[in-house]
Amino acid sequence: MKKLLLLLFLIPNLVMAETWTCFFKDNKGKKYEQTFTRNNSSTFLLGVFQASNDITFENDNFINLAYYEGGLIMVHILFKKSRKAQGTRLAMGQNLNEHRNWSGNCEVVD
Repeated sequence: MKKLLLLLFLIPNLVMAETWTCFFKDNKGKKYEQTFTRNNSSTFLLGVFQASNDITFENDNFINLAYYEGGLIMVHILFKKSRKAQGTRLAMGQNLNEHRNWSGNCEVVD
């Protein structure tokens, strides 16, 4: 019985994934919060809608994420050591002067 109770207490720790909660401010002055959760070795899930972002590169310093859908491209860089992030969004047909950039600090739970 003790082993069963111990196992039940350990299970939640086994399923917790690396999660970055970032507090951004974009180039238009808008502030918002975004969450990135590691899904597996090749993707992170972004935000409430759990949009799959591909890990295009990762090393000891940063994680580079990319999301493509139709005419929309979003790229994020998560900086491991400084716990900061930045990103950009570009939509097809959008004037390059109108694209959005954002940066901010993050809280990371491994």
